[in-house]
Amino acid sequence: MASARNKKMINAHRAGKNLIDELESPRLHESGVEKLGDGYERLEERLSETNARLQVLQQVTASVHSTLDLDEGFKQITDGAVHSLGYTTAFVMMIDNEKKCFQVRALSTQKHLLHQIGKVLGFSLKNLSVSVGYDSNANIQSVLEGRTAVTKSLAEIAYPLISKKACSALGKLGETKNCILVPLTVGEEIVGAVFITSPREEVSQGELITLQNFAGAASQAIGNANLHTQVKLGEETLRQSEENLKTYLESTPDGVYLNDLKGTLLYGNKKAEELTGYKREELIGNSFLKLNLLLAKDLAKAGKLLALNAMRRTTGPDEFELIRKDGSHIWVEINTTPIKQGKKVMLWRRIPRISSSNRKLRTSLNLSTPNF
Repeated sequence: MASARNKKMINAHRAGKNLIDELESPRLHESGVEKLGDGYERLEERLSETNARLQVLQQVTASVHSTLDLDEGFKQITDGAVHSLGYTTAFVMMIDNEKKCFQVRALSTQKHLLHQIGKVLGFSLKNLSVSVGYDSNANIQSVLEGRTAVTKSLAEIAYPLISKKACSALGKLGETKNCILVPLTVGEEIVGAVFITSPREEVSQGELITLQNFAGAASQAIGNANLHTQVKLGEETLRQSEENLKTYLESTPDGVYLNDLKGTLLYGNKKAEELTGYKREELIGNSFLKLNLLLAKDLAKAGKLLALNAMRRTTGPDEFELIRKDGSHIWVEINTTPIKQGKKVMLWRRIPRISSSNRKLRTSLNLSTPNF
């Protein structure tokens, strides 16, 4: 029994020695170092590719934010995908207004391929459109539901719009190994897609994230353009409103002035010029309380009315005897309406003239009591 135990111990010792010898073998050591070195090289390659994608993404994003031209922003995205990231072709496609198809808004491809692709298709790539109806294929439907689609065959995206034979020819022409379709969203609405063809055998998760960020940049370009359009429309509407108001004020039969709470005149229409005899440029920027427009006895009355207006109270009609530029006097009614412009209160004053006959009639009937 002891002999058997000793034999097992001897065999175990030999096995251990053989294992140590094998581990210390130069051949095994060299193999391990080679594997470790290969691992580091692959890791460095991946890090380098990731950094390159990040740099391109930063450049494209900066370019998109620097322009309000939607097509220019889209072109920056497709150029970045092809010329910096090594894809064969890149499209930005938008859903048309009738929600029937994707239409090409920007495209980039290797220069030597553009003419050959056109020959295979029989039409320009710029005229390419893909149906988004219920009869569209599963990958298009996937994108319309907000999911990224990756396929090995162009036909899985473009058929039946493009025949399978033409899809195969295009795939060989561009050495396409993968087709990627990433949805474009504005808010929660799918408005288009970024379409990429890749010559690489595999599509890494890092690539998909980069392309989704490219799609995000395209969505931002759409948002910027929409905001710019809304601002322009708002500015045009405001300009038109201002022109309409100016036309109305210049054609009204009554004198109209705008002044602030200090009495400083800011605007006067043509009829106001006729009433006072002054050009508006002579009065604007000055307080009517300090100008020779009112009789001394009426200044206190005007000041009290201005105080009421400062409390956002409408006043009038209030009769005043105005002194015209030529020294003559006329009677007018002043109706004042406070309005708010931003944080400031302004006063619109409508000033119809009182005819001599009406003035005499009011005096005789004692109807000229000031309203304040």
